[in-house]
Amino acid sequence: MVPLVGNLIRNSSAEIRLALLKNFEELRKVVGSDEVAEHLAETIRQLVADKRWRIRMNIVDYAPIMARVLGPKAFQEQFGELYLSCLNDSVFAVREVTIKNIKELVLILGPEWTEKYAMPKLMSYQTHSNYLYRMNPLFAISELASALSQEVLEKTAVPFVLNQAADKIPNIRLNVAKCLKALAPLIKNGSLQGAIAKTMSQLASDPDPEVRYYSSK
Repeated sequence: MVPLVGNLIRNSSAEIRLALLKNFEELRKVVGSDEVAEHLAETIRQLVADKRWRIRMNIVDYAPIMARVLGPKAFQEQFGELYLSCLNDSVFAVREVTIKNIKELVLILGPEWTEKYAMPKLMSYQTHSNYLYRMNPLFAISELASALSQEVLEKTAVPFVLNQAADKIPNIRLNVAKCLKALAPLIKNGSLQGAIAKTMSQLASDPDPEVRYYSSK
């Protein structure tokens, strides 16, 4: 069975290799997760770099399946960095699916994976020269908010978002307002609640009309 899986994984058709990933859990039951993961690691690296963005998007969408089967340690060792690197994709749809699935990965892999791997990667975009990538953590935090621990919210997420309110790009500030609205009901720390309210008040007087409108709603 293992040689057969190996032959299919080396197939020149990306669609066939994607089909194998879709059935990762079933393959693992027959062959064993270690053997399957070992064979799939290289093909995943190839598919993440595929020129067709829909192929890259599909490979990202299978990450939760692999995480459920492998668990935090094996998933991170085999695929974690590769998966999070998809936040750098040039196509927004791929980045969007990556962010959407981070929430599911957080729920599957737990707080340690979130704090050690996911959050640091997201925070690394704070100073990216391209504002489209600086929006990655704002989108992700909005998506993740309800799945994050109070400690991560108060020590990492909220301070990061508040800091982004000074960004020169209006679309960043608009998404700061959206993110703070998602975070505000979850925060128990009185000082941070005050900081959020103050920042929202400042954004309500922003030079950009869309930022003002959304912040005042």
